[in-house]
Amino acid sequence: MMSSVSIGKWRVNSGIGDICSGTRSAGPETYVEKFDIKNPKGEFVTHSIFSEANTYPDLMVIQKSIPSPSDTFCPGILITTNTHLAFIGAGERLLCYDLIEKVRLWEDRAEFGFFQWQQFGDIVVLSAELEMAAWDDTGKKLWRAFVEPPWHYRVDGETVMLDVMGQIENFNIRTGSVKHRNILLS
Repeated sequence: MMSSVSIGKWRVNSGIGDICSGTRSAGPETYVEKFDIKNPKGEFVTHSIFSEANTYPDLMVIQKSIPSPSDTFCPGILITTNTHLAFIGAGERLLCYDLIEKVRLWEDRAEFGFFQWQQFGDIVVLSAELEMAAWDDTGKKLWRAFVEPPWHYRVDGETVMLDVMGQIENFNIRTGSVKHRNILLS
């Protein structure tokens, strides 16, 4: 299964399944990274990111997603249009790339499985099965909070309202939760 979406000056082609395991659409200038491709578990997930001027992808990430998308953990990508970073989540793997420099900034792990990315101004928020975390739009990690299902959150300006199993806490989106955090990075 393949899909394509445009975000600012970037076009993203994403796919799930064995058809997505190769690099045949990579060009000579494409930055390609592969993760766990020989692992018998999981499903292939590929993200190819093109700038508006390129026929070939600027970045191609091919990985085995564990847990797999068929286990309800769909891969996701968020591109910050002002700083040109790509935040990628698939299974438990989290990645961040600078699309201009064509370099990976970091790799991290989502506890038990990635759900989604959302951007609020210059803050990027991760939702995962057992955690919530935030980075600024330069890729610097701000905080991480462990949560347990069912949980959800809402953002109003700089305030996050986090509801974990009916227990509600309000906190600043830049500094993180006092009640649920295990690490506060400044």
